[in-house]
Amino acid sequence: MPRLRIAVRDDDAPVVYWCRSLFGGNISRTVRTRSVCWQLTGKARVLSALQVLASGVIPSKKRREVRLLLEAIDLVPAPSVGIKPVAAQRLRELRDELKAVRAYPEKVA
Repeated sequence: MPRLRIAVRDDDAPVVYWCRSLFGGNISRTVRTRSVCWQLTGKARVLSALQVLASGVIPSKKRREVRLLLEAIDLVPAPSVGIKPVAAQRLRELRDELKAVRAYPEKVA
């Protein structure tokens, strides 16, 4: 099942509460890291949130992530339908691209 998760610092908590007011979902707090996390599950709900993110102004790195996630969510079949090998391969490629986008650059000595 697709899941969308946004974690922010405590002082940015209004952002996740705004997300919950628009799309539903759950909010959790982590005291140790002083962070707040909003989580949304379900293909239709995740897709609607990604479409709003894609239509807005967000940093370029995140914009690429949203584009990749929109493509991935489109490939996920309904629970009663099996995934086709071509779609499974593309999902693996998208996963690898997302990992590469999210990776921190290595420090050059």
